[in-house]
Amino acid sequence: MNIIYLQCNMQLNRNLLHPFADTTVIGAVVKKFARETEMLPVADVYDCAENVELISHLRSLGVQVRVSPISDITHRLLDFCETLEGDLYLLRVSGAQVLLNMDYVHTILEEMTAQDCDYFYAENNDGQVPEVVKASVILQNRDIIRGCARYYQAFERIPDLKTLAFSYPAMPIRVQATDRAMISILERYASNQELLRKRIRDVIYKAGSGSYLTSSGYLQSLIENELYDSEMEPVPWYTYSMIALLKERLRKDMKVFEFGSGYSTLFYVKRVRSVISVEHDYDWYHKIAAEKPANADIQYVELEYGGAYSKTIQHYHEEFDVICIDGRDRYNCARNCVPALKQDGVIIFDDTDREQYKEAYQYLKESGFKRLDFKGLIPALIYPAEGSTSIFYREDNCFGL
Repeated sequence: MNIIYLQCNMQLNRNLLHPFADTTVIGAVVKKFARETEMLPVADVYDCAENVELISHLRSLGVQVRVSPISDITHRLLDFCETLEGDLYLLRVSGAQVLLNMDYVHTILEEMTAQDCDYFYAENNDGQVPEVVKASVILQNRDIIRGCARYYQAFERIPDLKTLAFSYPAMPIRVQATDRAMISILERYASNQELLRKRIRDVIYKAGSGSYLTSSGYLQSLIENELYDSEMEPVPWYTYSMIALLKERLRKDMKVFEFGSGYSTLFYVKRVRSVISVEHDYDWYHKIAAEKPANADIQYVELEYGGAYSKTIQHYHEEFDVICIDGRDRYNCARNCVPALKQDGVIIFDDTDREQYKEAYQYLKESGFKRLDFKGLIPALIYPAEGSTSIFYREDNCFGL
Protein backbone atom coordinates (compact mmCIF):
# COMPACT_ATOMS: atom_id res chain seq x y z
CA MET A 1 0.00 0.00 0.00
CA ASN A 2 1.32 3.45 -0.92
CA ILE A 3 1.88 6.00 1.84
CA ILE A 4 0.57 9.56 2.04
CA TYR A 5 3.39 11.08 4.05
CA LEU A 6 1.91 14.16 5.73
CA GLN A 7 4.56 16.68 6.76
CA CYS A 8 3.32 19.20 9.31
CA ASN A 9 4.98 21.18 12.05
CA MET A 10 3.50 24.05 14.05
CA GLN A 11 7.00 25.50 14.41
CA LEU A 12 7.06 26.10 10.64
CA ASN A 13 3.37 26.87 10.03
CA ARG A 14 1.44 28.19 13.01
CA ASN A 15 -1.80 28.25 11.02
CA LEU A 16 -2.30 24.49 10.66
CA LEU A 17 -5.00 24.52 13.34
CA HIS A 18 -6.62 27.74 12.13
CA PRO A 19 -10.31 27.36 11.20
CA PHE A 20 -10.89 26.58 7.52
CA ALA A 21 -14.42 26.08 6.18
CA ASP A 22 -16.00 23.57 8.60
CA THR A 23 -12.70 22.24 9.93
CA THR A 24 -9.08 23.39 10.26
CA VAL A 25 -6.36 23.95 7.66
CA ILE A 26 -4.81 20.56 8.38
CA GLY A 27 -8.29 19.06 8.60
CA ALA A 28 -9.09 20.32 5.08
CA VAL A 29 -5.99 18.57 3.78
CA VAL A 30 -6.89 15.33 5.57
CA LYS A 31 -10.40 15.49 4.07
CA LYS A 32 -8.87 15.30 0.61
CA PHE A 33 -7.68 11.76 1.15
CA ALA A 34 -9.97 10.60 3.99
CA ARG A 35 -11.80 8.11 1.77
CA GLU A 36 -8.75 6.63 0.10
CA THR A 37 -8.47 2.87 0.57
CA GLU A 38 -5.37 2.29 -1.58
CA MET A 39 -3.17 4.68 0.38
CA LEU A 40 -2.25 4.89 4.06
CA PRO A 41 -2.02 8.43 5.49
CA VAL A 42 0.75 8.84 8.07
CA ALA A 43 1.65 12.13 9.74
CA ASP A 44 5.32 12.17 10.75
CA VAL A 45 5.47 14.87 13.45
CA TYR A 46 8.40 16.21 15.43
CA ASP A 47 7.97 15.69 19.17
CA CYS A 48 7.96 19.18 20.67
CA ALA A 49 5.67 21.30 22.83
CA GLU A 50 4.40 23.31 19.87
CA ASN A 51 3.07 20.14 18.20
CA VAL A 52 1.17 18.60 21.14
CA GLU A 53 -2.21 20.02 20.13
CA LEU A 54 -1.54 19.22 16.46
CA ILE A 55 -0.82 15.58 17.26
CA SER A 56 -4.03 15.29 19.27
CA HIS A 57 -6.05 16.93 16.48
CA LEU A 58 -4.62 14.62 13.81
CA ARG A 59 -5.50 11.57 15.87
CA SER A 60 -9.04 12.87 16.33
CA LEU A 61 -9.26 13.03 12.52
CA GLY A 62 -8.32 9.37 12.30
CA VAL A 63 -4.82 9.94 10.97
CA GLN A 64 -2.05 7.58 12.02
CA VAL A 65 0.55 9.76 13.75
CA ARG A 66 4.20 8.88 14.15
CA VAL A 67 5.77 11.09 16.81
CA SER A 68 9.50 11.44 16.20
CA PRO A 69 12.31 12.89 18.34
CA ILE A 70 14.13 13.93 15.13
CA SER A 71 13.77 17.64 14.33
CA ASP A 72 15.53 17.61 10.96
CA ILE A 73 13.01 16.97 8.14
CA THR A 74 15.44 15.01 5.98
CA HIS A 75 16.68 12.76 8.78
CA ARG A 76 13.13 12.19 10.00
CA LEU A 77 12.06 11.06 6.53
CA LEU A 78 15.01 8.66 6.29
CA ASP A 79 14.18 7.23 9.70
CA PHE A 80 10.55 6.72 8.63
CA CYS A 81 11.54 4.94 5.41
CA GLU A 82 13.63 2.47 7.41
CA THR A 83 10.36 1.15 8.87
CA LEU A 84 8.75 0.42 5.49
CA GLU A 85 8.57 -2.89 3.66
CA GLY A 86 7.98 -3.50 -0.02
CA ASP A 87 8.51 -1.27 -3.06
CA LEU A 88 5.85 1.34 -2.45
CA TYR A 89 5.40 4.99 -3.35
CA LEU A 90 5.66 7.77 -0.80
CA LEU A 91 3.46 10.81 -1.50
CA ARG A 92 4.82 13.82 0.39
CA VAL A 93 1.94 16.17 1.23
CA SER A 94 2.23 19.46 3.10
CA GLY A 95 -0.13 20.22 5.96
CA ALA A 96 -1.09 23.45 4.17
CA GLN A 97 -1.93 21.85 0.80
CA VAL A 98 -5.67 22.53 0.89
CA LEU A 99 -5.89 22.56 -2.93
CA LEU A 100 -4.52 19.02 -3.17
CA ASN A 101 -6.20 17.44 -6.21
CA MET A 102 -6.78 13.72 -5.70
CA ASP A 103 -7.76 13.23 -9.36
CA TYR A 104 -4.28 14.40 -10.34
CA VAL A 105 -2.80 12.19 -7.63
CA HIS A 106 -4.48 9.08 -9.01
CA THR A 107 -3.34 9.90 -12.54
CA ILE A 108 0.24 10.46 -11.36
CA LEU A 109 0.31 7.12 -9.52
CA GLU A 110 -1.21 5.25 -12.46
CA GLU A 111 1.37 6.70 -14.85
CA MET A 112 4.28 6.09 -12.47
CA THR A 113 3.23 2.48 -11.98
CA ALA A 114 2.71 1.89 -15.70
CA GLN A 115 6.10 3.43 -16.62
CA ASP A 116 7.90 2.13 -13.52
CA CYS A 117 9.02 5.66 -12.62
CA ASP A 118 11.04 6.47 -9.52
CA TYR A 119 10.12 10.08 -8.90
CA PHE A 120 7.64 12.86 -9.65
CA TYR A 121 7.89 16.51 -8.70
CA ALA A 122 6.20 19.49 -10.33
CA GLU A 123 9.04 21.98 -10.79
CA ASN A 124 6.82 24.94 -10.02
CA ASN A 125 4.75 23.15 -7.40
CA ASP A 126 1.60 25.18 -6.87
CA GLY A 127 0.11 23.10 -4.06
CA GLN A 128 -2.24 20.94 -6.12
CA VAL A 129 0.01 17.89 -6.43
CA PRO A 130 2.36 16.07 -4.05
CA GLU A 131 5.92 14.97 -4.53
CA VAL A 132 6.00 11.21 -5.19
CA VAL A 133 9.03 8.95 -4.80
CA LYS A 134 9.71 5.25 -4.39
CA ALA A 135 10.69 4.50 -0.80
CA SER A 136 13.34 2.11 -2.12
CA VAL A 137 15.02 4.98 -4.00
CA ILE A 138 15.30 6.94 -0.75
CA LEU A 139 16.82 4.00 1.10
CA GLN A 140 19.21 3.04 -1.69
CA ASN A 141 20.55 6.60 -1.79
CA ARG A 142 20.45 7.41 1.92
CA ASP A 143 24.11 8.47 2.03
CA ILE A 144 23.63 11.00 -0.78
CA ILE A 145 20.46 12.30 0.86
CA ARG A 146 22.12 12.74 4.27
CA GLY A 147 24.65 15.07 2.65
CA CYS A 148 21.98 17.45 1.35
CA ALA A 149 20.32 20.34 3.13
CA ARG A 150 16.95 19.03 1.88
CA TYR A 151 16.44 15.44 0.75
CA TYR A 152 14.85 16.35 -2.59
CA GLN A 153 18.10 18.06 -3.63
CA ALA A 154 19.66 14.59 -3.77
CA PHE A 155 17.43 13.50 -6.62
CA GLU A 156 19.40 15.74 -8.99
CA ARG A 157 22.52 13.71 -8.17
CA ILE A 158 21.11 10.20 -8.45
CA PRO A 159 22.10 8.64 -11.80
CA ASP A 160 19.46 6.95 -13.98
CA LEU A 161 16.57 8.22 -11.87
CA LYS A 162 13.42 7.73 -13.93
CA THR A 163 11.23 10.81 -13.50
CA LEU A 164 7.61 11.15 -14.57
CA ALA A 165 6.59 14.08 -16.78
CA PHE A 166 3.01 15.12 -16.03
CA SER A 167 1.15 18.27 -17.09
CA TYR A 168 -1.92 19.70 -15.39
CA PRO A 169 -3.70 23.10 -15.22
CA ALA A 170 -1.32 24.80 -12.83
CA MET A 171 -1.86 27.86 -10.68
CA PRO A 172 0.37 30.83 -11.66
CA ILE A 173 1.89 30.84 -8.15
CA ARG A 174 2.33 28.44 -5.26
CA VAL A 175 -0.94 28.44 -3.32
CA GLN A 176 -0.91 26.99 0.18
CA ALA A 177 -2.57 27.91 3.48
CA THR A 178 0.53 29.30 5.16
CA ASP A 179 -0.81 32.62 6.48
CA ARG A 180 -4.13 34.18 7.42
CA ALA A 181 -4.45 36.20 4.22
CA MET A 182 -3.96 33.16 1.98
CA ILE A 183 -6.31 31.10 4.16
CA SER A 184 -9.01 33.73 3.60
CA ILE A 185 -8.42 33.66 -0.18
CA LEU A 186 -8.44 29.88 -0.35
CA GLU A 187 -11.64 29.60 1.68
CA ARG A 188 -13.31 31.89 -0.82
CA TYR A 189 -11.99 30.34 -4.03
CA ALA A 190 -11.24 26.70 -3.22
CA SER A 191 -14.46 25.58 -4.93
CA ASN A 192 -13.80 27.74 -8.02
CA GLN A 193 -10.15 27.23 -8.87
CA GLU A 194 -10.44 28.53 -12.43
CA LEU A 195 -11.59 31.91 -11.10
CA LEU A 196 -8.69 31.85 -8.64
CA ARG A 197 -6.26 31.28 -11.52
CA LYS A 198 -7.72 34.27 -13.37
CA ARG A 199 -7.54 36.57 -10.33
CA ILE A 200 -3.90 35.61 -9.70
CA ARG A 201 -2.98 36.30 -13.34
CA ASP A 202 -4.62 39.73 -13.08
CA VAL A 203 -2.58 40.56 -9.98
CA ILE A 204 0.66 39.44 -11.62
CA TYR A 205 -0.07 41.66 -14.64
CA LYS A 206 -0.64 44.70 -12.41
CA ALA A 207 2.48 43.93 -10.32
CA GLY A 208 4.70 44.28 -13.37
CA SER A 209 3.74 47.91 -13.94
CA GLY A 210 6.38 49.96 -12.12
CA SER A 211 5.58 48.76 -8.60
CA TYR A 212 7.94 48.05 -5.69
CA LEU A 213 7.89 44.43 -6.83
CA THR A 214 9.85 45.43 -9.92
CA SER A 215 11.99 48.25 -8.46
CA SER A 216 13.27 45.92 -5.72
CA GLY A 217 14.04 43.12 -8.17
CA TYR A 218 11.50 40.79 -6.55
CA LEU A 219 9.47 40.13 -9.69
CA GLN A 220 12.62 39.52 -11.73
CA SER A 221 13.88 37.08 -9.13
CA LEU A 222 10.62 35.14 -9.30
CA ILE A 223 10.72 34.97 -13.09
CA GLU A 224 14.38 33.92 -13.25
CA ASN A 225 14.24 31.86 -10.05
CA GLU A 226 17.49 33.51 -9.05
CA LEU A 227 18.53 35.87 -6.26
CA TYR A 228 18.87 39.19 -8.06
CA ASP A 229 18.12 42.85 -7.45
CA SER A 230 16.64 45.19 -10.08
CA GLU A 231 20.09 45.54 -11.68
CA MET A 232 20.31 41.74 -11.99
CA GLU A 233 23.14 41.69 -9.45
CA PRO A 234 23.31 38.81 -6.92
CA VAL A 235 21.82 39.44 -3.48
CA PRO A 236 21.66 37.37 -0.27
CA TRP A 237 18.60 35.27 0.48
CA TYR A 238 17.59 37.81 3.13
CA THR A 239 14.59 40.11 3.26
CA TYR A 240 14.78 43.06 0.88
CA SER A 241 14.68 45.47 3.82
CA MET A 242 17.88 43.88 5.17
CA ILE A 243 19.50 43.93 1.74
CA ALA A 244 18.77 47.66 1.46
CA LEU A 245 20.45 48.30 4.83
CA LEU A 246 23.52 46.26 3.87
CA LYS A 247 23.94 48.16 0.60
CA GLU A 248 23.96 51.37 2.65
CA ARG A 249 26.13 50.35 5.64
CA LEU A 250 28.76 47.90 4.35
CA ARG A 251 32.24 49.41 3.84
CA LYS A 252 35.28 48.40 1.83
CA ASP A 253 37.44 48.01 4.96
CA MET A 254 35.15 45.39 6.56
CA LYS A 255 35.76 41.67 7.00
CA VAL A 256 32.86 39.20 6.84
CA PHE A 257 32.47 35.60 8.00
CA GLU A 258 29.56 33.46 6.78
CA PHE A 259 28.07 30.20 7.99
CA GLY A 260 26.62 29.10 4.66
CA SER A 261 27.88 30.35 1.29
CA GLY A 262 25.95 31.37 -1.80
CA TYR A 263 24.69 34.48 -3.51
CA SER A 264 25.39 36.31 -0.26
CA THR A 265 29.10 35.56 -0.77
CA LEU A 266 29.00 37.07 -4.26
CA PHE A 267 27.12 40.07 -2.82
CA TYR A 268 29.58 40.71 0.03
CA VAL A 269 32.82 40.38 -1.97
CA LYS A 270 31.87 43.42 -4.04
CA ARG A 271 31.34 45.57 -0.95
CA VAL A 272 33.89 44.52 1.71
CA ARG A 273 37.59 43.81 2.05
CA SER A 274 37.34 40.03 2.49
CA VAL A 275 34.86 37.21 3.03
CA ILE A 276 35.36 33.81 4.65
CA SER A 277 32.56 31.28 4.18
CA VAL A 278 32.13 27.78 5.56
CA GLU A 279 29.92 25.44 3.52
CA HIS A 280 28.73 21.88 4.26
CA ASP A 281 27.14 21.02 0.90
CA TYR A 282 29.93 19.67 -1.33
CA ASP A 283 28.28 20.34 -4.70
CA TRP A 284 27.13 23.83 -3.69
CA TYR A 285 30.62 24.56 -2.36
CA HIS A 286 32.13 23.80 -5.78
CA LYS A 287 29.53 25.91 -7.58
CA ILE A 288 30.15 29.03 -5.47
CA ALA A 289 33.93 28.48 -5.21
CA ALA A 290 34.14 28.47 -9.01
CA GLU A 291 32.60 31.97 -9.12
CA LYS A 292 34.43 33.58 -6.20
CA PRO A 293 36.92 36.43 -6.65
CA ALA A 294 40.29 36.68 -4.94
CA ASN A 295 39.00 38.32 -1.75
CA ALA A 296 36.80 35.31 -0.84
CA ASP A 297 37.87 32.16 0.96
CA ILE A 298 35.23 29.40 0.84
CA GLN A 299 35.93 26.36 3.00
CA TYR A 300 34.18 23.00 2.71
CA VAL A 301 33.53 21.37 6.10
CA GLU A 302 31.40 18.27 6.60
CA LEU A 303 28.35 18.83 8.77
CA GLU A 304 28.32 17.36 12.24
CA TYR A 305 26.10 19.07 14.77
CA GLY A 306 28.35 20.54 17.45
CA GLY A 307 31.37 19.61 15.34
CA ALA A 308 33.94 21.22 13.04
CA TYR A 309 31.41 23.13 10.94
CA SER A 310 30.27 25.40 13.77
CA LYS A 311 33.77 25.50 15.30
CA THR A 312 35.60 26.76 12.19
CA ILE A 313 35.26 30.32 13.44
CA GLN A 314 37.08 29.51 16.68
CA HIS A 315 40.37 30.01 14.82
CA TYR A 316 39.75 33.76 14.89
CA HIS A 317 39.59 36.36 17.68
CA GLU A 318 37.90 39.77 17.35
CA GLU A 319 38.50 39.50 13.63
CA PHE A 320 35.22 40.20 11.86
CA ASP A 321 33.00 43.23 11.43
CA VAL A 322 30.07 41.13 10.25
CA ILE A 323 29.24 37.47 10.99
CA CYS A 324 26.35 35.87 9.09
CA ILE A 325 24.46 32.86 10.43
CA ASP A 326 22.55 31.36 7.51
CA GLY A 327 23.64 27.73 7.35
CA ARG A 328 23.13 24.67 9.52
CA ASP A 329 23.66 23.99 13.25
CA ARG A 330 22.76 27.61 13.97
CA TYR A 331 22.65 27.36 17.75
CA ASN A 332 26.27 26.19 17.94
CA CYS A 333 27.28 28.71 15.29
CA ALA A 334 25.82 31.47 17.48
CA ARG A 335 27.63 30.19 20.57
CA ASN A 336 30.97 29.92 18.81
CA CYS A 337 30.98 33.14 16.83
CA VAL A 338 30.89 35.83 19.53
CA PRO A 339 34.64 35.75 20.42
CA ALA A 340 35.51 36.15 16.71
CA LEU A 341 33.44 39.34 16.41
CA LYS A 342 35.00 42.76 16.80
CA GLN A 343 33.67 44.81 19.71
CA ASP A 344 31.72 47.00 17.29
CA GLY A 345 30.80 44.09 15.02
CA VAL A 346 27.29 42.85 14.18
CA ILE A 347 25.73 39.43 13.65
CA ILE A 348 23.26 38.90 10.83
CA PHE A 349 20.92 35.98 11.58
CA ASP A 350 18.58 34.87 8.81
CA ASP A 351 15.15 33.22 9.15
CA THR A 352 14.53 34.63 12.63
CA ASP A 353 10.81 34.01 12.13
CA ARG A 354 11.63 30.34 12.87
CA GLU A 355 11.01 29.25 16.45
CA GLN A 356 13.46 26.33 16.25
CA TYR A 357 16.35 28.80 16.61
CA LYS A 358 15.00 30.48 19.75
CA GLU A 359 17.80 29.08 21.95
CA ALA A 360 20.32 30.82 19.70
CA TYR A 361 18.41 34.12 19.94
CA GLN A 362 18.30 33.80 23.73
CA TYR A 363 22.03 33.05 23.92
CA LEU A 364 22.90 36.17 21.93
CA LYS A 365 20.58 38.27 24.09
CA GLU A 366 22.24 36.93 27.26
CA SER A 367 25.61 37.75 25.68
CA GLY A 368 24.69 41.43 25.58
CA PHE A 369 23.27 41.82 22.08
CA LYS A 370 20.17 43.75 21.10
CA ARG A 371 18.02 42.52 18.23
CA LEU A 372 16.54 44.42 15.30
CA ASP A 373 14.26 42.51 12.89
CA PHE A 374 13.94 43.29 9.19
CA LYS A 375 10.75 41.75 7.83
CA GLY A 376 9.29 41.59 4.35
CA LEU A 377 9.66 39.96 0.96
CA ILE A 378 12.48 37.55 0.16
CA PRO A 379 14.02 37.18 -3.33
CA ALA A 380 12.55 34.38 -5.48
CA LEU A 381 10.12 33.29 -2.75
CA ILE A 382 6.39 33.57 -2.35
CA TYR A 383 6.48 31.29 0.70
CA PRO A 384 6.85 32.25 3.50
CA ALA A 385 4.55 35.23 3.13
CA GLU A 386 6.86 37.39 5.22
CA GLY A 387 10.39 36.45 6.15
CA SER A 388 12.61 37.91 8.84
CA THR A 389 16.34 38.60 8.87
CA SER A 390 17.73 40.14 12.06
CA ILE A 391 20.78 42.06 13.20
CA PHE A 392 22.18 41.36 16.67
CA TYR A 393 24.26 44.33 17.76
CA ARG A 394 25.86 46.07 20.74
CA GLU A 395 26.32 49.75 21.54
CA ASP A 396 28.63 51.77 19.25
CA ASN A 397 28.43 49.22 16.44
CA CYS A 398 29.87 49.52 12.95
CA PHE A 399 26.40 49.88 11.38
CA GLY A 400 25.54 52.91 13.53
CA LEU A 401 22.43 51.28 15.01
